[in-house]
Amino acid sequence: AGYATFLQSLTPRLLTVTRVRGQMTDDECNKAYQQLIKYLRSQKMAWLADAIEEEVRLGRDEEIKVKTYTQHVDEKGQVFSPRPSGAKASFLRSVQYTGQEKLVLTIDAIEETVIATAYMERDFFKVISDTVTDGSQGAPTSVSFIPSQPQAQSQTHEFSQGGVAQRVATAERLQTLLDQLRKEI
Repeated sequence: AGYATFLQSLTPRLLTVTRVRGQMTDDECNKAYQQLIKYLRSQKMAWLADAIEEEVRLGRDEEIKVKTYTQHVDEKGQVFSPRPSGAKASFLRSVQYTGQEKLVLTIDAIEETVIATAYMERDFFKVISDTVTDGSQGAPTSVSFIPSQPQAQSQTHEFSQGGVAQRVATAERLQTLLDQLRKEI
């Protein structure tokens, strides 16, 4: 239920983030990123917001090449000033994401965790329906996952055809808005 509510409530939020005029500035992208992170937290998806923020905190890797030098030592052991060797060494360093990169990272995360999940539920339901249907019985209208051993934190998960269809329709609308937002970046 929380997932469906999140999908339905994120769609209007994205309408306020997207604009019609074109390229978003780095500052606008940072603001949109912050709005989406705040919204994820408000919709009980703090785990996703935390994962995105951790990725942003770590930064992205960037390769840098630096000149290497060699020291020349004569027969008497006297050391001369280092001279460029002509070879370059490659190193990785971490650099901060730009506002645009943070927003794209957030859009990608929402697509992978929210939209892809709706499609997986639809495909799962189709496989179950195709497997169970044998001509004499109709396709199942719901599927429940029940823990084999009851534990204090275990939950029963139930999917219904109607709920899955609604989540897929909402996910498709959300994908359209995310695509529009991505074009604005």
